[in-house]
Amino acid sequence: MSKQKYNLTLTRWHKVIERIRDEIKREESHITAGISKLSFDRTSKPISAVDIANKIQSEQQNSIQNLQLYLQAVAKIRTELAKANAKLGINERLNKIESSNKLLTVYEAVLKHENDAGMTASDFDALPAQEKNAYSLREREFVHAHSKEQVQAFKDIVEAGRRAAHKLSDEIADINRSLLSIDLDDRVAAIAAIKD
Repeated sequence: MSKQKYNLTLTRWHKVIERIRDEIKREESHITAGISKLSFDRTSKPISAVDIANKIQSEQQNSIQNLQLYLQAVAKIRTELAKANAKLGINERLNKIESSNKLLTVYEAVLKHENDAGMTASDFDALPAQEKNAYSLREREFVHAHSKEQVQAFKDIVEAGRRAAHKLSDEIADINRSLLSIDLDDRVAAIAAIKD
C-alpha cells in the first residue's frame, strides 16, 4: 500500500470525498449482492456450493477491505478539512451566515405582514369612529404594528444583511481555493481521479 501527498484546493477535496463516497456505495452494494447469490435450488445442485460460497466470501472480504480503506480516507480528509476550515475562518463565516439568515427570515416575515393592505396605527387613531349600520363598507381595518419608518428600517436591515451574507460567501469561495496537502493511498487517489 503506497501513499503519496496530494496538494489540492479545499473545494477539490470536497469533490474527492464525493467520489470516494460513490465508490463506498458501490462496494456496499457489491457486498450485499453476494449474500443473495447463496440461495440454491436443491433440484439442480451446482457443481460445488462450497466453491461458490468460498468465491463469494473472498469477494466480500476484498470489498470489506476496500470499504475500510475508503472509509478511513474519507475520515482523514474530513478531519484535515475541518482543521483547515477552522484555521482559515470558514466555520466562523458559515456560522455568521447561518445566524444572519435566521434573523433575516424573521425580518422578512414581519415585512411580508406589513406589506399587506392596511394603515398605520397612528392613521387608524386619527380616523373618526364609524357608526355600525347596514350600509357600513368596513367595520374593521387592518392596522400595521410598525410605522412606515420602522418598515423602511427593517427593509434596510434585510438588504444590509443580504449584502453581508454575500460578502461572507464570496470570502468562503476565495478561501476554498487554498491548497491543502493530504497523504492518500494510491488506490484511493486513483478512485478519486487525482492520481496521474
